Amino acid sequence: MQKNPINEDRFNPMYPAAIVFKPKKDYGNLVSIVLDSTKSSIVSYPAPSDVFYKGKLATPFPLEKGYFLDNRNVNLNSAILDITLEEYSKLANVPTEKYLISKIIEKSPYLEIYNCGNRYKFRNEIEELNFLIKNNLLKKNCKCLKK
Repeated sequence: MQKNPINEDRFNPMYPAAIVFKPKKDYGNLVSIVLDSTKSSIVSYPAPSDVFYKGKLATPFPLEKGYFLDNRNVNLNSAILDITLEEYSKLANVPTEKYLISKIIEKSPYLEIYNCGNRYKFRNEIEELNFLIKNNLLKKNCKCLKK
């Protein structure tokens, strides 16, 4: 009998991670990019066609107590741009780095970030993550990336 690879390793980088975060304020409709560790240059940014998740604009899913489930690319070096996902998705070309840098409005947008492992391990991702949040179990069950 073959093992189910989804259950093999909950933090296996081959599978998308369930990233739970608490932002300083609601940036949910804005584009995020990734800066280097000094937050002085851009490491990666999406093409206009990349701001979708499952066919919809990749806004984060709201959870309990001001937390959100990431559908984009939240990490320690994320920065927020002053351009909505919808506006960005309609750009005809990939913007220049100079343009993106001029649009940065927040270089440290998150108060807390947790990696809760493989998104596929959940039967009901939202319900289970909300349970962890309501019962103060994020630190115990997820990797704390920023607190």
